Amino acid sequence: MPDVPDRRSAWQSPSASTRRRFLQHTALLTFGTMAMLAARTPPAIAAAKRKLTMLDWNHFVPIYEEKLREWGNEFSKANNCEVKIDHIAHRDLYVRLAAEAETKSGHDIVMLWWTNPQLYAENLIDLDDIAERIGENGGGWYQIARDVNMQHGHWKAVPLYASTMPQTYREDLFQEVGEERPDSWEDVLRAGRKLKPKGYPSGFAFAQTEDSNITLYALLWSFGTSTVDERGKVTINNPRTKEAIEFAKAMYRDMMTEEVLSWDDASNNRAFLSGKWAWVHNAVSIYAAEPKNAPQLRAVTGHALTPKGPGGRHGVSIPFNYGIWKFSKNQELAREFLAYISAEERLSAAFEATETFNNALLKNFEQHPYWDKDPKLTPIRTYNRDAHMIGWPGPLDRRAELARVTWVVPNMFTKAVTGASTDDAMKWGEAELKKIYAAA
Repeated sequence: MPDVPDRRSAWQSPSASTRRRFLQHTALLTFGTMAMLAARTPPAIAAAKRKLTMLDWNHFVPIYEEKLREWGNEFSKANNCEVKIDHIAHRDLYVRLAAEAETKSGHDIVMLWWTNPQLYAENLIDLDDIAERIGENGGGWYQIARDVNMQHGHWKAVPLYASTMPQTYREDLFQEVGEERPDSWEDVLRAGRKLKPKGYPSGFAFAQTEDSNITLYALLWSFGTSTVDERGKVTINNPRTKEAIEFAKAMYRDMMTEEVLSWDDASNNRAFLSGKWAWVHNAVSIYAAEPKNAPQLRAVTGHALTPKGPGGRHGVSIPFNYGIWKFSKNQELAREFLAYISAEERLSAAFEATETFNNALLKNFEQHPYWDKDPKLTPIRTYNRDAHMIGWPGPLDRRAELARVTWVVPNMFTKAVTGASTDDAMKWGEAELKKIYAAA
């Protein structure tokens, strides 16, 4: 019989033994990997969790910051990511935004107030779908929202809210001198002349500060004048501007103190909350701060729309807009978060939590039930109907923004109330505005 090879001995050769050990090890590794996946145990080197960053301001009603943190935590858990929101002083936003746009690095979402969406439009992604959805759900946008945030037919940012700047006054003090809710600038001056001798001045800032811009532009408009016309031609040197300046001089002389020359954006809040001032022109952040800082004033604080003048009633709107940088590495996640915090129920929750400070530029918000919950706030529910952006009626472009941030109008009025002639102050303002509008 011929010899038959020993197959078992062949498989047990050194090379066969090596192959068997290899197969055994491979099977063990495969099983271990499958076990880790089944147990959701990550390997030693795992993909980093997505991190979304947002730049916002130090809100004057801090409870809104708490709301944002709450929503950020909810979103983080639902999307397995981290949301980090940085808050800085509003005066520091200018430098921070410019630095991020220049270096093409920084936060994913940024707050762009006033007309900043126009300044940074080329660095921002389009947000048409989010903005239009908000508008449809909210009964339509006020035109000012589109003017500020749209460029070449596209939404470059979304205005989550706008701050109203009404009158805040002491109802008890006004009643003591026979005055009711002030409706016009004449009403304010008349009451102020009665109250200052009693130790209760009234006032607003004559200084390089946002509140000064807000009040003095509104005063100009109410006298039927402005810095420029619809085409952007400088028109401030006219008889109506002269009347507005003369009226401001009377207000400063007869109802204010020199303190207003050094006020910043928080000064009128502090003044009113001290109980020593009768009237200021400021956001409802004062009212929201009273329960904690001046509870005794809550029952005697009243509100009224920005005063009207011979040229009608005109307030200033301050839109707080949010955009996403083109250089963001998390654009889709940023879009999802922006859509999340702009949902109708969250805009409404913010409106109530801030006691109407976060007043969306949506027409349905005029009918929000919270206006009727507190009669102290009801008188200002229509504020947005008469509100404009600084630079109105001219284009809301870089020139209007530059005029605002270089304090041309506050400086013009301040020169007049501190000794310069009305004509000289007006001519100075005209010259400064022409430099800005001619250079663009």
